[in-house]
Amino acid sequence: MLDVKDLEKISKKYDRIPSYCSTNLVPVIENDKLGFINIKGEEIIKPQYDCEKYSFSEEGMAVTQNKQMFYINKDGERIGNLVFEDAKSFRYGYAEVKLDGKWGVIDRKGEIVVPCIFERVYIYKNGLAQVSKNGKDGFISLN
Repeated sequence: MLDVKDLEKISKKYDRIPSYCSTNLVPVIENDKLGFINIKGEEIIKPQYDCEKYSFSEEGMAVTQNKQMFYINKDGERIGNLVFEDAKSFRYGYAEVKLDGKWGVIDRKGEIVVPCIFERVYIYKNGLAQVSKNGKDGFISLN
């Protein structure tokens, strides 16, 4: 755990330490780039991402780098090869993603399990997703 001396050292190295932290990774900002340290103060993910979201959910987090949005895991490794227009947090093993103006769903490996053809997608914990297309709503299985 970080003590006062550690916090002083860390706060001198980084421009900002956002207060929100939902995992054992602590977000840090350096030169307007987002990175993460662990609770011992060790840098786990070098500040390199544009600042948008500050915390991981489940397996990963959507980040932006060089105007490209993709997911990384808690080790800073990229999840999948796809680049998205928009991306939501992982919930129940899946995440809503937007490609070419339409929404779909990826799994923890970053693979598309529901094609990006919907105006809206919402993931439920029972393995279902609510989808909207052409003004009509329905449910589809994610399994």
